[in-house]
Amino acid sequence: MVRQALALPGFLLAACTTVRLVHVGDLEPPHRPTRVWVTRSDRSIVALDSAQVVGDTLIGTMRGKVERLAVSEVSSLRAREPSDLRTGELILAVVVGASAAVTDLAFRQTGPQTHGCPYLCLTGASSPCCPN
Repeated sequence: MVRQALALPGFLLAACTTVRLVHVGDLEPPHRPTRVWVTRSDRSIVALDSAQVVGDTLIGTMRGKVERLAVSEVSSLRAREPSDLRTGELILAVVVGASAAVTDLAFRQTGPQTHGCPYLCLTGASSPCCPN
């Protein structure tokens, strides 16, 4: 149970972001992504933190070590960014779920509204809720 509770913030963060293709020019401040996934021309993928372009070289850190890649070796760059659509969907799901939970809780506490049908059936009265 504790493990699931600790995983919830990670799930919520992932639910509010998306991964998209970025261009080398997108690695300029002020909106530089914190991490980019670089697909090289040999189809290998590396994750670089704090990536930036200096001349014709992509420079970033990988596991604490500075890595340099020639921009000509890069076939694509991907970065995680906030997603308004996914954030909206998450908010809608939380609101619908909370509404369903509140409705269920209220229904369980009051029970179904029978409008006296069981009593009417016991007295022998004719009522649409009493079986014949």
